[in-house]
Amino acid sequence: MIDDLRRCDEYIRHPGRKCDGSGIPLSSLNNVNRKKDRFDRAQQAAKELLVEAQQDMQNASSKITKAISRLSRLEKQQTLLRKKASELIRRGVASLKELEEQERFKEEQRQISAAIDAFHKEATHPPQDPTWDGLDFGVIGIGKSSSKGARLP
Repeated sequence: MIDDLRRCDEYIRHPGRKCDGSGIPLSSLNNVNRKKDRFDRAQQAAKELLVEAQQDMQNASSKITKAISRLSRLEKQQTLLRKKASELIRRGVASLKELEEQERFKEEQRQISAAIDAFHKEATHPPQDPTWDGLDFGVIGIGKSSSKGARLP
């Protein structure tokens, strides 16, 4: 306790200065606390600025991604248009609509041709079981039936 009083002797001699017994003037502690508060506020403002900048960066990244996708789609459409224009000139067709009709007709003809080819292939190759014995229709012979089928008269 006496040591505490000795620490405060100097502060007691000077009016307006207070001593808490630690030997450090309260005004100095208050200054330190104010500086700490100022740093805390500056740090919080910097964190908020960082969060805002990150959000801006995410928004910009999203815009860039959308712009790249749109540009890619437009380039594909342009390539397709160039191909159609070349085909239009090659065939001597007057409009894209006429060219598309020709292409649709050509595709329908290809599908019909494929169906006809499949039909001819089936017609020219006899079944593996020409007597159809592999199929159980319930008839074993005339007047007889299998256990699965009904009896014929």
